[in-house]
Amino acid sequence: MTQEALNRAIGKALADRRRAAGMRQADVAQSVGISRSSLANIEKGRQALSIFLLYQVADALDVGDPRTLLPRSIPSSRKKDAEVVNIPIGEASAALSDEELAEVTAIVSKTVG
Repeated sequence: MTQEALNRAIGKALADRRRAAGMRQADVAQSVGISRSSLANIEKGRQALSIFLLYQVADALDVGDPRTLLPRSIPSSRKKDAEVVNIPIGEASAALSDEELAEVTAIVSKTVG
């Protein structure tokens, strides 16, 4: 998965959750201290989202665990890598500490990105 594809997947999850909560982009953006246009760019996958901002947005949307906003798996465009890369990230990450999750994220970023 490319960085752009990951940005789009996370952005879509944020937009879906925001709409389900009945919130406007302007409301969420204001509560986390960014512009509405920045949030729109994040939701469309045009702008990357930091882990810190992910936690802030999750809090604004009243999401218990911000990791639920991450894709459940990381699909690979290369068939041979699919078995290795296409793992249930959402479920597996729930059992990890923040430090372990950061290590996994760094490894996956280096490997996939």
